[in-house]
Amino acid sequence: MRKLLTTSAMLVALATSGMALAADDAKHDGPPSHMKEALAKLPESKRELVENTFKSMHEQGKASHEQMKKLHDELKAIMVAPTFDKAAYLAKHKQLAALRNQEMEKREQAMADLASKLTQDERKTLADAMPHPGMHRPGGKFGKHADKGDAPDAPPAN
Repeated sequence: MRKLLTTSAMLVALATSGMALAADDAKHDGPPSHMKEALAKLPESKRELVENTFKSMHEQGKASHEQMKKLHDELKAIMVAPTFDKAAYLAKHKQLAALRNQEMEKREQAMADLASKLTQDERKTLADAMPHPGMHRPGGKFGKHADKGDAPDAPPAN
């Protein structure tokens, strides 16, 4: 049971990091340096498999990312309108949530497919390379210094 929970947690972390890596062409020119270092430990065929999976997730997510951006803009317009339309706001938010859920399911499937093609050691190497929550995300709760504990309101480092 513990192994199943650990594997599930790893897949969620991988999927989430895949979203972060696939979030924006302008901000990312390939994986971060710590990820490149970890991928260098994998056999070339597996490294290519991982890189191709992330590239595919990125390409497939572009249209949805644009839709989400548009929905965010529409939510903001509703929020700042002279008269707040609660029903319109909730309906738009529901659309955004549904789109996010669809994208997460696609990413989880891609990551599960990828993980099924890796050995346990390869999955561990990949999992170790995944960013911690809040890292490498401008505007993340603790920003890029989450691992150092020196950002405002950061929890103590473990």
